[in-house]
Parts: sequence; structure tokens; C-alpha cells
Amino acid sequence: MHGWDEEFGIPGHAGKSSAARLLQKRLRELGVSFEAEGEVTRVHVGGIIVEAKDDPDLGLIVQVEAPLPGGGEDPEEAAATLASFARAVLAAGGRPRYEVEEVVEGYPTIIAVIPVEDQLEQAEAVLRIVEEVGGGDH
Repeated sequence: MHGWDEEFGIPGHAGKSSAARLLQKRLRELGVSFEAEGEVTRVHVGGIIVEAKDDPDLGLIVQVEAPLPGGGEDPEEAAATLASFARAVLAAGGRPRYEVEEVVEGYPTIIAVIPVEDQLEQAEAVLRIVEEVGGGDH
């Protein structure tokens, strides 16, 4: 099986914690592709990116990212992506903090950072997001 027994992502980089392994196992069962880099699990769904990770400053978080319209996108596609972002943030629960980044000029990204209490809550939030946003890029 290509040597990718633990994840659809970077071989040999599956999570070591039981919660990360459990989340990754459940995503595989649902047929959702993901990237695993140590304890970070990244899912692309509905035009957005969802990450479960441990932030050095904030602790355990769920991070949701979506591109903001920059001028040349199809309006319906841009609206659908922003709707996915909103549904994801609401599904995650908690109190999000928002940031806007523009790493490449003309391509802004909105980011919601949602702190969670523990790894189980983190995994459940990601699974709720995948269920709510559904379809898309998996």
C-alpha cells in the first residue's frame, strides 16, 4: 500500500499521540484525505483548509483558513468558499480569533483560530467541520 499505512500525506509523519492517531484513523474511515506532519493534521475540504495543531503560544487549536476574494475569482465559487469557512467555524464551536494574512500580494487569506481544551475536543471539532462542510476537496 505504498508504505502509507498511517496517513494520506507525508509518509512516516503520522501523529504519535493517541488523539492524533484516532483523528487520522477516523478521517481515513470517512474517506477524507489529509496531511499528517507529526501532531499536525491538515484537511482540505470545501475549498478551505482545516488544521488540528498545538500552537506554541496558544496551545491546542483548530485553525480554519479560506482565501478571500482578490478580484479575479468566479463570484459563485468565492461565495461558496466563504460559506464553507463560516460553516466550519460555527461547527468547530468555541471562541474564534480572526486574522487576515496576505503573504502574496492580492491573495488575502482569512484565518480563524479556535482554542480547544484537549486533544479529544480538537479531534471532535475537526470531525464536525468535515461533516458540516462535507464534499469538496477530498
